[in-house]
Amino acid sequence: MRENLPTIKSLIIFETAAKNCSFSKAALELHITQTAVSKQIINLEENLSTILFKRKAHHVELTVAGKKYLAQVTKVLNRLSAAGNKLTSKAMQSHKLVINIPPSFSNYFIPKIEKCFANNSATITINSKDPADFSDGTDIIIAAHRQKPVNCTVEFLQEEKLLLIVHPELFANSTDLHFLEHASRPKLLSKFLAQQNLLNLTFKKKMRFEHFFMIINAVKEKMGVGLVPELLIRQELEAEELINLHDICYQSGYKYYLTYPRHKYYIPQIREFTDWARRELFK
Repeated sequence: MRENLPTIKSLIIFETAAKNCSFSKAALELHITQTAVSKQIINLEENLSTILFKRKAHHVELTVAGKKYLAQVTKVLNRLSAAGNKLTSKAMQSHKLVINIPPSFSNYFIPKIEKCFANNSATITINSKDPADFSDGTDIIIAAHRQKPVNCTVEFLQEEKLLLIVHPELFANSTDLHFLEHASRPKLLSKFLAQQNLLNLTFKKKMRFEHFFMIINAVKEKMGVGLVPELLIRQELEAEELINLHDICYQSGYKYYLTYPRHKYYIPQIREFTDWARRELFK
């Protein structure tokens, strides 16, 4: 029976910290906190009863024991990686990547996804289920949240910025119109008015819609004004089909995250798509 064996996670963190000579750089590379890196290294040192790093003011250095241990750890991780690649290579070549996006996000997302196909070897299926989870085989979820999602791997993409928009023909009478409200965010208008010192701004009546794309279409039909994400209406604003009332950009407190199950971290197609989304999706 093997007792007190370190976890693979702790070995990866140790190797990354040793390679970078820095706990903070290791944290950035692994997308975890510096505290988490430090805690894993301390636990590993306690488990081995050996100091692996010399802590300096702005970096760390391997001790003699640390250098010897690093050589063995690298060999072990390489062997494990090679063994895993042999077992999963066929499955990975034909992996079907299932991505879930919000319904309102589809008009923005779909034109961009073609650029990702060139670099991603997976067959990509795009769903729009709300709410979404991973229980049905979904690989990746892109959505807006107030709180950082838990129990999964999380990639932050962008802050959500909302604009109060109106049809150009209604601009002059924009304070005498209906407010087109997002059904799942009933307090959004009051928070917006309070933050922007526009509490004197009143509307006839609120009309509720389930999704942002419905609000955008309703504004185009001259039904009222609405708060919608800036990225969804860029073309309409440039073409002057819609107007940003009061020229205000409002930080809603929501953030766009890309999430996927932790056990799928090593699927190459997920890493490829995640790297692409982080670089290109919100350009």
